Amino acid sequence: YRGRRLLISKWQRLKNWEFWPPSMLYFPLCFYVVYLWFKFKKLTVFTAANPAIPDGGFIGESKKQILDLFKPTGKVALYEFIDAEIPAEDQFEKARRFVKQHALKFPVVIKPDEGQRGKGVKLIDDYSELKNVISASDYNLIIQQYIPGREFGVFYYRYPDEENGRLLSVTTKKLLTLAGDGEHTIEELILEDERAVCLAKKHIEYHQEHLYKIPGKGETIQLVDFGTHARGAVFADGSDLITPELSRQIDAMCRKAGGIYFGRFDIRTPSAESLKNGNELHIIEFNGVTSEDTSIYDSENSFWDAQKKLMKQWHIVFEIGEKNAENGVPCASAGSIIKKIIHYKKK
Repeated sequence: YRGRRLLISKWQRLKNWEFWPPSMLYFPLCFYVVYLWFKFKKLTVFTAANPAIPDGGFIGESKKQILDLFKPTGKVALYEFIDAEIPAEDQFEKARRFVKQHALKFPVVIKPDEGQRGKGVKLIDDYSELKNVISASDYNLIIQQYIPGREFGVFYYRYPDEENGRLLSVTTKKLLTLAGDGEHTIEELILEDERAVCLAKKHIEYHQEHLYKIPGKGETIQLVDFGTHARGAVFADGSDLITPELSRQIDAMCRKAGGIYFGRFDIRTPSAESLKNGNELHIIEFNGVTSEDTSIYDSENSFWDAQKKLMKQWHIVFEIGEKNAENGVPCASAGSIIKKIIHYKKK
């Protein structure tokens, strides 16, 4: 049964473009970027879009440095940088002091300071687990306050010669859950669910310690902890949540940070209403010029709908980069960008 359902899992991922690897998703976009290269006469002009972030946030940017930019807004979830160069015991002690100093309750979040698509992000339930994760890591980390509530992706942009910024999109993120029936194991529930089976191997690996537990009837099993599509969260277009109040609040945050014109916020807030009102917003992350308009993963979008949205955002970032470059903001060289891509691929 497991083997048959895993074959179904492979078929579902082949059939549904939203589960295709990034290389396939972005292949048609590469041709459009070549067109933009000729149109704007400089391939890397987009790296000038966010002067406050190295290369505009192209690849390998430090989450800590970006969160530092937004710290004066008072909207950032509490965080601490853990330097991999210091001994593991000192790293753990620094993390422990952070939890104590801010009177945080577990769980807390720990993640790589440089990371993409939710890779390496973990929800930590106690000091023992925190110590083990730090000991097993050989890269810089961020420990961050866990904010309960709902998570949204909010995509912002502003042209340098315009007074007000705009929201390109809002994405709602639903953490995938299953309902127990008192008869089937967690593994069986994963394999049977039409959505969960698409990423069955990931869910089975994540829940391997209690795969054969039989949840009670009506018991809720949360398969994912974070609003990351690559880890199984369900994304939908939330453009109906864009309001003047939210737009003003996001614009004000970017202006206060300084040198931010384009990118996507990952925000946690109690509800959709609080998001619409621009209230109780907590910035988890901000991603720069290579941000994805994550509303593309709405199941109503076709593959070509997604391509149109991606092309639109890349045209905007080239336009913003060109205007900033005209105002004296330097662009990264093509050589340095290629070196960064190669370095990142080797990691």
